[in-house]
Amino acid sequence: MASPITLALLAAVAIVANAIRGLTGLGSAVIFVPFASLVWTAALALAVSAVLDLVGNSYLCWLNRDIIEVPRSYWSIVAALTVGILIGSLFITLDDKVVRRL
Repeated sequence: MASPITLALLAAVAIVANAIRGLTGLGSAVIFVPFASLVWTAALALAVSAVLDLVGNSYLCWLNRDIIEVPRSYWSIVAALTVGILIGSLFITLDDKVVRRL
């Protein structure tokens, strides 16, 4: 387990990464995962990043729920993305060294 100071630094990195994501639309995983991988395994860093992104995206969707209009044709894309996520989650069984090289 990481020290409280390390966890506080990772929390600060998560805040900065999500602030950059709010400004640019990306950056959360690009910034947070490399720093978190220094402390945790790559799988744990990705899992924590996924949870943070899910919470952040849910909040942004809730804030913008009145102005978002999703056409029916987009639901096939959402289904394809969901299948891709499920297939990509199978990579969690790979060795951490292989994942870091990828």
